[in-house]
Amino acid sequence: MMTRRSLSLAAISVAITILLLHATPSLAQAPSAEQKQATVRYLLSLQNPDGGFGAAPGQPSSVSATSSALRGIRLWGGAKDKDPAKFEQFVLKRQKSGGIADTSDTPPAVRSTAQGLLVLAEVRKLPLTKVDSHVRYLTTNAKALPDIYLADAALDEGWIKIPQAKEKEWVAAFQSLAKPDGSYGSNAVETAQAVLVQLNRGVVLRNRLDTYKYLLAAQKPDGGWGAGAASDLNGTYVVAQAITKLSERADSGKVLGFVARCRNADGAYGIAPGKPSGAAPTYFAGGVLEQAQKWGLGRQEERPTY
Repeated sequence: MMTRRSLSLAAISVAITILLLHATPSLAQAPSAEQKQATVRYLLSLQNPDGGFGAAPGQPSSVSATSSALRGIRLWGGAKDKDPAKFEQFVLKRQKSGGIADTSDTPPAVRSTAQGLLVLAEVRKLPLTKVDSHVRYLTTNAKALPDIYLADAALDEGWIKIPQAKEKEWVAAFQSLAKPDGSYGSNAVETAQAVLVQLNRGVVLRNRLDTYKYLLAAQKPDGGWGAGAASDLNGTYVVAQAITKLSERADSGKVLGFVARCRNADGAYGIAPGKPSGAAPTYFAGGVLEQAQKWGLGRQEERPTY
């Protein structure tokens, strides 16, 4: 049981960390230009003749892997494909019952429909149009919190508006998990998802600073974050996004160190150190680096201009 004195010391420690983060930009080094080129080459190698990308070398194409690969290529500095329409066609061929299936032989799902919208957002101009059936599919079927988070992320990326009643329903689902210490649910990743959904929907967080302190304190000794005992790139990316969305920053050096340890000899990334490379973790790694660069430069999140 923690004493009042130990709680005070813990609060002082977090406060000092926040002051140092805002006073000193990170001196950690991001991957070199040569390393970034190797990462892009890996992602490009995942493309199959049907225009889509596989999750790893030799694997069949899927909508989710195509989403990760395309966004990863952009984040890692790769050139934009000269024929983006083929990616749109790859996704549209997998339309089923208003949603989008991950592969030609699987049913539609919230996750694959959200990933399909992310592909369209990557290759079309924003805001997305002519995707009404997909939006209806998401707003009808996204009920579990992980599905709501994914649907919200895709809709926000595509600058797609949804009925206000649905926005309130999604926000309320996450707000029901709020705790006095600023956290939501049972871990940092669930807290970060709650932050992102609420801020995407224009909600002003009442205990924003407490939430930020909680996320900082939840960073693991290896520099990453995760929903369980160990860090992983997915959880680290979600938390890093939330910290940026809160207009705050974390220790870029620690975060970059964790990302570096997830890098493999093929130039790509595994979900955690020592794990095999894949399209999704390589995208997550690029997303984490993007957030860390914003912290180091003291920039807030910006929307692209079209």
